Order: sequence, then C-alpha cells, then structure tokens
Amino acid sequence: MSPLHTLEQMVVVLMIIAVGFAAYRLKMISDSGLKTLSRLTADVFNPAIIFSSMVIHTEGKRPEFSRGIFAVAALVFLVAILTGWLFARFLSKDRVRRLVYQMMFIFSNLGFIGIPVVTSLLGSEYVFYVAIYIFEYNLLFYTLGIYYLDQMEPSERKAEKGSLWKKVRPMINMGTIACLAALIVFVCGVKVPNVIASPISYLGDAAVPVSLIIIGVSVGREKNLLSIFKDRRMYLFMLLKMIVLPAICVIVLRFVPMPEKIRQLSMIMMAMPVGTMPLVMLSERGIRSEECSNGIIFTSVVSIVTLPVMAAIYQLIMSI
Repeated sequence: MSPLHTLEQMVVVLMIIAVGFAAYRLKMISDSGLKTLSRLTADVFNPAIIFSSMVIHTEGKRPEFSRGIFAVAALVFLVAILTGWLFARFLSKDRVRRLVYQMMFIFSNLGFIGIPVVTSLLGSEYVFYVAIYIFEYNLLFYTLGIYYLDQMEPSERKAEKGSLWKKVRPMINMGTIACLAALIVFVCGVKVPNVIASPISYLGDAAVPVSLIIIGVSVGREKNLLSIFKDRRMYLFMLLKMIVLPAICVIVLRFVPMPEKIRQLSMIMMAMPVGTMPLVMLSERGIRSEECSNGIIFTSVVSIVTLPVMAAIYQLIMSI
C-alpha cells in the first residue's frame, strides 16, 4: 500500500464523489432522493457486500487471521477510546462538546467510505475483515456511544429511564443482521446456492459507487461549505483524528503478530472520516452539534489527501 497507489485510488474515489456533488447541484438528485439512496445503501447494498465478502468470496477457504481480527479490532477501538478521551480535552473545555469530539474520534465512517477504500486498496476479499470492525463498531456505539449521549442530556431528562428494549432496538438493523448471518454461515461452513449468492453479489457490487455518490451529495447540500474550511479547530481535529490516532494504532499494532495487510486495514479503519451515526443520534435527542456535522463534511473531503499521507507515515513507522 504505497503512498502513490493510495493517492491514485483516492483520486478515483474523489471522482465518484464529484459525480454525486455535481448531480445534487444540477438537481439530478433531490433531498428525498438522497434519503432513498442512503436507505438502500444502509439496508441493502452494504449488508449485501458484507455477506458476500464474508461467505461467498471466502467459500471453501478460511481467510487468514479470521479469528485474530476480533481481538485486533477490539484493541484498535480501545486505543481510539483512550486517545479520543485525551485529545478531546485539547479541542474544547465544554463538557458536552468534549463528549461529542470523543464520539467523533471513535466512530468513523467504516461503511460508506471504509468499504470502498478497502476494496480499492486491498481488494474485495478484505471486506470480510471490515465486516468484523463494523460488527464491533455497532456493539460499541450502542453501549459506550449511548452512555456518552446520556451524559450530554440535562439532569431532568436523565431521570427519564427508557426501557431496555428501547435501548437495544437500534442495534437490530440490516447491517448487524448481515454480520451475524454471515458469521453463522461462515462458521458452520454452509454452502450458499448460486441462485441466492449471485443476486447478493450483484447487489453488493453497487455498494461502492452508490456510497461515494451519497458522500458527494451530502457535501453538495452544504450551503456554507467554505465557512467550514475557515474553522481552525477543524484542522487540529483533522490532524489528531486522521493522522495522529492512526499513527498511534500502527505503533501499537507493530508489536502484535499479524499479517501485514491486516495491520494496513486497521490503520485505514482509524484513518476514515467521521461517521454519521453520532450526528443521527444527537439530532434524535435534540442535542445540537455543529462540530459533528462540520466534522463529517470536513474530514470526508480532506481524506482524499490525509490517507495517502498516512500511507507514507505507515511505511516510515514500519521501517524504523
């Protein structure tokens, strides 16, 4: 994963994102169209590529390091939690904003951008490992993430205890179901009939371009795009989130025995832009956070540059 190869692939990613941006500005895609595309990607295309990568593309062979990836993903998320707690204190003195920044450090865009980038740089067979990260991501978001959200609530609202089902229900989504189903089929060694495997594989192929188009449309919707890039705090956050945090993960993982590409994949996961799930939950609870919405757009755009830079830093760290 050379810096030049990474840059070439990120230029390809940028071109597809630009299609989404232009499509929205030319009114080819509306806000309702964006909602439909997002729903299709979250509930159909991404689950399909997860299932096909974990089951169909690995049929008859067990991917290298398939068991160890669970422990590696847990270790990487632990590093993100600890560094996010520390770095958030450099970005804001306000308690709620610090918690928002902590969520932004931990919960990256592993699906809409992570899957296309890993497919481009490492190959579609490595989406198997991305699926494990997404599975642990969901478990972490609906435990630690919900805890952070609860801490942001006013004291009078904290007293309103929701039912256990209300807290667990968001974890039951097509992404989680696809991960669980794929794990069960994979572990049991069940052969998927071609009549089922083919349509799932075709649907999964749509995940990469459609996900990137959605990112482009989301950027195109922002009316004050330039104002986001004038916020100096965003540049500090970007440096800590997309360069320092992945570098720390690489340093930690250097001392853990694993295949080289798994280490590269783990670095990519932490170098991804901020995910949308924190913003969705903040909005649902009526907690306004411009930092989160601005961070999603800013990091999505600059990732075209930061990932090749991180690839060069990765080579430097591994050569020492």
